[in-house]
Amino acid sequence: MDFTLSSSDILHTTFIDPTNAPRYRTSTTYPSFAYHQLKLYRTYPDGEQSGADDGAEKTIGNTGEQLIGMLTMAGGRGPNGRYHQVVVHSRDVTPERVKKLSTAEIFVATDGRSYKWKGEGIKHIGNFLLVDEETKQTVAHFVIRNPFSSKPCKLHVNTEVLPILDELVATLLYMILRSNIGY
Repeated sequence: MDFTLSSSDILHTTFIDPTNAPRYRTSTTYPSFAYHQLKLYRTYPDGEQSGADDGAEKTIGNTGEQLIGMLTMAGGRGPNGRYHQVVVHSRDVTPERVKKLSTAEIFVATDGRSYKWKGEGIKHIGNFLLVDEETKQTVAHFVIRNPFSSKPCKLHVNTEVLPILDELVATLLYMILRSNIGY
């Protein structure tokens, strides 16, 4: 499945699916240099149902949305001077660095598998690949665009990881934000 971003600014963007329907939206109320808190919403077009955490389903009229995740990044706090946290559906999925000098980070999804986000390379700064650690296959690919480019940013997701799509999008936003602010 392919998603197109409405803006290259991940602090305020919408992920649009192939049917041109919005699926995710990001929002930041008070971005600052030292502290970032990003909210991730899942949007529901008219007539779709959203599953509540208690197993009950509710219909959201028109285009509704549900807060599903929160990313917090702050400098100057924590044991190493930084504080990072990614929470999706009340579950901490904050990626962890693979090695000290590496930009690759691993998170464990709700399906019990480990996935690694890694930068695509020096030539394509800002592009990310998601690799299933068990099979070593690329299961998602994000292509960032220059803000002055007429082409939008794109996210391609293989069908086998659609059940963890919420976590995938949240951790991708974390990786992009981390690479943009440098910590």
